[in-house]
Amino acid sequence: MASLFEIGKTGVQAYRQALSVTGQNIANINTDGYNKRSADISEVAGVTGGPTNVSDKSGLGVRVTNVRRSFDAYLADKTRTSQSDYEMLNDFVSKLSDLENMLLPSGSDLGVFIGRFFDTLQDVASNPDSISARTVSLEAGKALASAFNNYDDQFKNFKSNSIKQIDIKIEEANLYINQLVEINKLIATSGSSDASNDVLDARDKLLIDLSKLLNFTVDYAGTGEAIVRLGDSGNGAFLVNRAKGSTISSSYDDKNVSLVINEGGGKKNPGIFSSGIIYGISNFYNLVDSVSSEISQLAEQFSNDVNEIQTSGIDLNGKSGKAMFSVNSMLPQANFTNKSQLKFNIIEGDPSKIIQEKILVNYSKINNNWEIRDSKGLSKAIGNKINFNGFQVEIIGQPQDGDGFQISPSLTKAGAMKFHLQNPEDFAAASKNLVSKSASNVGDVELNIIGSTTQANIDYPSTIDEVFTSSGNPLVATTFLKDGPVTTIPSTTKSINLSSLGNQSSATFTISDADIKGFSSFNIKLTDGSNDEEITISSAATDPGDGIRSVEEFANLLNSGLMLDGKSQHDFKKLGLFATGSNGYLTIASSSLDIESSSILSRGNSFSPSITNLTAGESAASNLQIFTRDGRHVSGTSLNAIQIASLIKKENGFLESAEYRNDYLNNNYRGSDSTRKTASGDFVSSFGSNLSYNEQETDMDGLLTSKTVTTGTLTLDGTKIYSKELNSYISIACEKDESGRTFTVTGYDLDGLYQTETIPGGNATTAVGSKVFSKVRNISINGNSAGKVTIGTEAIGYSLKVTNNDNIEKTTNVPVGSSAFYLANKLNTELAGTGVNVSANTRVLLGPFDDGVSGAITFDLKGKNSDAVSINASIDASDISALAKRINEYSSQTGLLATVTSDFKKIIIESKDGYDINLKNITAPSDFYLEAFGKDFEKLSENDSQLNSKLLIDISDTKKVSANIKGEIKFISSETFTTQINSGVSKVAVTDSLTNGYINIDRSKTGEVVTIKPEIFDDLDNSLGSPDGKKAIVGLSKYGIDLNQKDYKLYVSDDDSLFTSNRPGSAGTITLDGALKDANDLNAVVTIYCSADESGNTFTVTGTNSSGTTITEQIKGATKTDDDSLFTLANPGAAGTITLNGTLKGEKI
Repeated sequence: MASLFEIGKTGVQAYRQALSVTGQNIANINTDGYNKRSADISEVAGVTGGPTNVSDKSGLGVRVTNVRRSFDAYLADKTRTSQSDYEMLNDFVSKLSDLENMLLPSGSDLGVFIGRFFDTLQDVASNPDSISARTVSLEAGKALASAFNNYDDQFKNFKSNSIKQIDIKIEEANLYINQLVEINKLIATSGSSDASNDVLDARDKLLIDLSKLLNFTVDYAGTGEAIVRLGDSGNGAFLVNRAKGSTISSSYDDKNVSLVINEGGGKKNPGIFSSGIIYGISNFYNLVDSVSSEISQLAEQFSNDVNEIQTSGIDLNGKSGKAMFSVNSMLPQANFTNKSQLKFNIIEGDPSKIIQEKILVNYSKINNNWEIRDSKGLSKAIGNKINFNGFQVEIIGQPQDGDGFQISPSLTKAGAMKFHLQNPEDFAAASKNLVSKSASNVGDVELNIIGSTTQANIDYPSTIDEVFTSSGNPLVATTFLKDGPVTTIPSTTKSINLSSLGNQSSATFTISDADIKGFSSFNIKLTDGSNDEEITISSAATDPGDGIRSVEEFANLLNSGLMLDGKSQHDFKKLGLFATGSNGYLTIASSSLDIESSSILSRGNSFSPSITNLTAGESAASNLQIFTRDGRHVSGTSLNAIQIASLIKKENGFLESAEYRNDYLNNNYRGSDSTRKTASGDFVSSFGSNLSYNEQETDMDGLLTSKTVTTGTLTLDGTKIYSKELNSYISIACEKDESGRTFTVTGYDLDGLYQTETIPGGNATTAVGSKVFSKVRNISINGNSAGKVTIGTEAIGYSLKVTNNDNIEKTTNVPVGSSAFYLANKLNTELAGTGVNVSANTRVLLGPFDDGVSGAITFDLKGKNSDAVSINASIDASDISALAKRINEYSSQTGLLATVTSDFKKIIIESKDGYDINLKNITAPSDFYLEAFGKDFEKLSENDSQLNSKLLIDISDTKKVSANIKGEIKFISSETFTTQINSGVSKVAVTDSLTNGYINIDRSKTGEVVTIKPEIFDDLDNSLGSPDGKKAIVGLSKYGIDLNQKDYKLYVSDDDSLFTSNRPGSAGTITLDGALKDANDLNAVVTIYCSADESGNTFTVTGTNSSGTTITEQIKGATKTDDDSLFTLANPGAAGTITLNGTLKGEKI
């Protein structure tokens, strides 16, 4: 049992210790971060009883068990939150005050400058001829632009200073984080749950300081270590995680500042923070950018509005006003990866049209063009000057493939604002439009120009990017349920490609990879209603592989055209089928035939597909029709009255005042470059290209001079008997009564069609037929004439009727002797509304002359000129290029261009506009032919045919030393049409796959070289399948060329087409094994390539020439010098034999 003294002693010691705690609290009342402490006092219990003693229940006194900090986690969190919010708002408001002072300085804010500028403009408007008023306004404009620039500079300074302050505060936060980590380490080493109070105070003080910069949440470990996470969610990035700390850094762009948390070397998303000084500065940064954007929008709007008024007027020099302000800062910069050194000049045009955006430009060497990507999509340009909206970029240097540059704004619009006027006279204070009353007016109505109006914005149909996919992949093409208006092409669009595709029949199996592994057989039946096709594929015992392992592999097998044995073939691909598959689905598409049935047998189970067959209307591609909103039909096929009424109306997106017009259908409306192409091409009809010795005229004895005639075919002797362009009625003048006789005339009409007319004779009068003849072949009489008969021509014009597919008829009266140029222009005007376009071209081949002759050729030449020019040139039959050169010296007068052929023996004379080509008073070293060609160099002349006849220039016959060549008229339409001359036969247009079809033909000036380039549609040409196996499409494009060797002699160049290099060995006859060994129309020379020394050998070649005559030539071998050592045999026709007289060391022939 403790003594009373000992118990009292413990009390004194305990309360003295508690008093020390109180003293500590009083001493640290102003210590930053100090938390009040209190002593916990408890009883010292007595001794418990045992076997040898009795328990002492009276106790042993009192003691201090713990000195406790006054700390509440909830209150501490609220304190930090409040502190963080306060610091954020306090800093934000402080900076906001600075921004307000900048925006609204006393007497010099932006509004003041704008007001001053408008005041000076008012003075100019009041005194437009006052130079002083204009000068003041000029300076006010410069000051206004400078004010916008100054505002932008201030915004940049605010943002720059904000970034610097954020970095300083982040550095301070990182310091606190590092100190917290050290404190946590001290707490952790205390070894108990009761760390030193001063350490815990230091921890809480650091948390308070950190909360001024950022808002965060704190969790405490059992020993008291702080775990700090950014933001209020409790799930933010760790700032402090016990003994580990993170590093904070900043990331910013023009609009936002964000934090980056680096935890142990890895950067993580910091989560959302919403308070503290750093957030306040970041908020201010965002606000400055927002205000800067609004000022820039004001600058742009102000510039556009002022420029609109300025450019609509006239300046003091009488010129149209030029833009007053601009906000353009577009700057080109070369890519770092460029292979070449490129420099750029930017030339500004209309500032109001320049869109401040990022533009990417890359050079493609293969296509020799620049590919431009901007907000409107992809476009292309050629050359070293590229035009954009409102400006042009000139590229200096030679680009390499893949080189490019970027054009983007280098300044904000406020920072880029410039005042462009340089002289006081540049203010356009006068209006271009003036209203004045007529002197004859009797009323008192006044008219005032109130400005321009803007059409109501029509937002239907949706824009093209909202309707179509910007892809060449047909699998993602947009499908429509019905015809009608579907999309709008924005007015800012530079170029666009639209494709319309047909649908295809298909069959889809639901089958898995596991199901197909037991494949036994496959069958598919196809039909078009009259023809049936069937394909069956069975598993093969000789399968060289592991069998079918997946649906995808089975689809590939079908597309390969091979059976499972890897040798036999099937017709899957040949019949226009394509398959795609994945685990779960197999889809087969058919390009032409309907799928009647199909099945797969595998593992004893039969799988049948769901089949979709289409009607002809469903499978056909839709016509694409393009209109302007006011009803102008730009591209497509002409519409009938019912279609027009149902389509051209306001609810379909047209203007209320829209009127259907197809004057420019498929003909580049208002300078646009539009091309419409279809697989079959357009409908074409042509006529009118003819050769004759003289121009059309009335000639009463042009066919038969006055004489008595006997029954039968008459011997015509007039000057017009060779004419191919009579374009006249036939007149028969009878000296006596020939009413009992009939005259039968045979020949050709204006379309080149054969015709016959019977004309009754007259009684001492002239009888005139009713049919128009362009050429007469013969005339017969059914009895002897009573007197003399004279037969000639009565020149007339004619009427031409064109009827389009919608039965719209247009009739044109064609005057006598009209040129193709005149007629094409007249028809294009008068056929407006039919969808038929007309072009003209005149082309004639002159020569060759007789071999060996030379001398002067002279003639009088007319094209578009009314007065003939005299042509005089010295020529040789082997080279008449001097004549072409002489003709071209007068091209500016005649509109004619002469081009010499590759053998220099002939020339092509052409009028691209379709003017008549007229040659008179021809003298030449020998006779020669003229031959007419069409626009595409198709022959329009061959003996004994009206459409096809050469014209012989006979220098010994005065009647045959002149020529008149009429041009060809070509009608083109996207739909069928007919032409009819007078009451003759209607001629139906035919489709021409080379006219707006998928094959582009480029011909040299003489037509001797033809470049054939098909339209390549990339994915549209290919057979494609979706990855999931649910959709397939068969590519329809095939590229190739068939040449008719009966009509053309082809030159084949090949190094082993007769004999491949197989070291034939000893002398003797070689058995030819090349690809052309059996060709019977080589039209080529024989070339022998020697890979070693063959100078001691002789090659004897036997064959036939182009005339079928057997020819032989010996070719001596040579020592190899390069791969082009060759020897030639002139023009063998068919392949023959080659006899060798020595040992060969390796040749190819």
